[in-house]
Amino acid sequence: MRLIFALMVTLMLLPDNAGSSHGRDWSFRVLLDGREVGSHRFELSHDGEVTRLETEADIRVKFLFATVYRYKHRNVEIWDGNCLKQIDSNTRANRKEFFVEGERRDGAFLVQARDGSRELPECIMSFAYWNPTFLRESKLLNSQDGKYLPVQVEGPVESQQVAGGTQVPALRYRLTGEKLDISLWYTRDNEWIALESQTTSGHTLRYEML
Repeated sequence: MRLIFALMVTLMLLPDNAGSSHGRDWSFRVLLDGREVGSHRFELSHDGEVTRLETEADIRVKFLFATVYRYKHRNVEIWDGNCLKQIDSNTRANRKEFFVEGERRDGAFLVQARDGSRELPECIMSFAYWNPTFLRESKLLNSQDGKYLPVQVEGPVESQQVAGGTQVPALRYRLTGEKLDISLWYTRDNEWIALESQTTSGHTLRYEML
């Protein structure tokens, strides 16, 4: 049960965005302690300064022959430059369901979520890994439950990381906060290539690009 709870918390803080400055698709396999448990797919497109992201995750953790944890998530975000303009997400984590609806309007970003509504600053960012500018933010929107989370960023640190089956030089950042510990790697051209997160019970969740 500790593993299920820790995995739920970790997944709710993982990225809903990926990419570079150009429209493209991604497919990741998701591993828990080195064992494949699901997939996470992304599609990013641009129309001038407007960016549209669609993402879908499907994760299933089994013990023996029984499914002990199931996670499904779908999200659509619209961005205007570095400011989130609109969000519409739905998440099911075992029997718990979450939703987030938000839009920039009347000088603020208005969010409606399962736990109620909130008014945030007009220009905010979510965990937008496709845009390294998000690393400058001190608060980020969790697109799965609508909470506006304080974060701290450490790095970059020179590192090595496997991308497309080849080990390449990379820059490693660490993103931390309450119940949040995520490492992510970028190439020297600011292309996001890997992610790893530690759950609150000490397990490792990793995204590997297919």
